[in-house]
Amino acid sequence: RNSIGQSFFVRVEIIINDATYFIVFTDAESIPPPFRIDNYSEVPMIYYQTGTQEERLRTVVKAHSSIHYAWDEVMLQPHLTCVAPGGTSATYNLNVLGEGAKLTYENFIYIAFTATFK
Repeated sequence: RNSIGQSFFVRVEIIINDATYFIVFTDAESIPPPFRIDNYSEVPMIYYQTGTQEERLRTVVKAHSSIHYAWDEVMLQPHLTCVAPGGTSATYNLNVLGEGAKLTYENFIYIAFTATFK
């Protein structure tokens, strides 16, 4: 990740030829990511690996978009926390297939009639 939390995926190949190790770094765009987070909601969502303390590792996925993801801390549990606007959150174990906890958010849309402004 860079200083603003944007992720970059790099493919690393280690090749041994006789007594020489070659380490090859290439772009990982053609390889599917470990995880893809899809946000089908109408609002942006914050997500992060549960247990990470750094604020820069808390990333936003925009409404109606997808983002590639890999674990930030491989020694932590494979749990992902998602936070909706308003502060509600849910944690998901990505090793368990199936439906997880429901994550809801308040819809802050209000309708005002012109007659109420007199």
